[in-house]
Amino acid sequence: MNMSEFKNKVKGTFNELKGEAKQKLGKAMDDTSMQADGLKDEVKGKAQKKMGEVQGDTKEAYDEAKKDVVNKADELKERYIDKKETK
Repeated sequence: MNMSEFKNKVKGTFNELKGEAKQKLGKAMDDTSMQADGLKDEVKGKAQKKMGEVQGDTKEAYDEAKKDVVNKADELKERYIDKKETK
């Protein structure tokens, strides 16, 4: 897990929990503004967590593609060397 991914997941979890708490407190105090603010924080947190997941998935896909390209290049290099030696 890279640092960006980790930060987004942590911040997302924090904002999600903060939002849930504000919504509960707003409901208990019959404060619709606080409830709305809490909902905003919760949605922001969920988006941040999703961003962290996407960053992780992107890094994983990049690493896999890079590995495939390197393997293919090595394979082609070996073929070239084998052909050159058989001539």
